[in-house]
Amino acid sequence: DNLAIAWEYPGQTQEVIPASYGRIKPPDTASPTASPTITPSPTSSCGNDVCEASIGETCGTCWEDCCPNVGATIETWTGIPGTTLSAIDWATDPDEYSEIRGDGQGLLEGPTNARENYGERIRTYLIPPVTGSYTFWIASDDQGSLLLSSDASQDNAVEIARVPTWTNSREFGKFAEQRSDPITLVAGTPYFLEAKMKEGGQGDNLAIAWEYPGQTQEVIPASYGRIK
Repeated sequence: DNLAIAWEYPGQTQEVIPASYGRIKPPDTASPTASPTITPSPTSSCGNDVCEASIGETCGTCWEDCCPNVGATIETWTGIPGTTLSAIDWATDPDEYSEIRGDGQGLLEGPTNARENYGERIRTYLIPPVTGSYTFWIASDDQGSLLLSSDASQDNAVEIARVPTWTNSREFGKFAEQRSDPITLVAGTPYFLEAKMKEGGQGDNLAIAWEYPGQTQEVIPASYGRIK
């Protein structure tokens, strides 16, 4: 035998209703015997370009309204054979463009084993969470390159790590040059970051990782990036 009541509302997945939301006696009203008036909760209007915190909209629940600039861009050039970065003219317009959402799930990482004969570029303005020494890694299949600027200018970006041939997905220790030297970054300061890879055939991947004081190596969450 059992009896339970559950609910779900904007910002809250299904749960058994906490008793803290109930009252044993009705609230004071003009008439003690009057039935309580139930006002419908406002519904989420995600997609209207307004971040409505009062109804539970956050970066995690409504990224497009609350944090549309948080994340990274991912560009793709298709139908180009070869395994080296020089096979692509990166100054040309990409064939495909999308964004990596900076919500709770987004990472600075491309799709794995998605297609053949293509190139991919991830770009963002990285916002370090703490001031200190950072180390970066890149993994890619095939050849890959990771650039970081000393500020928000793309013109000052230099290569800090690279993949000479290929690695497995998130295999950050195959080559010594996949790892950058330690780099001092200032919390809250935007730094232009770019990763590129060129895929020929078979497996393909691209991922960027970092490590900093208080954080062990991880694929960089897109929430630390800005699209503009």
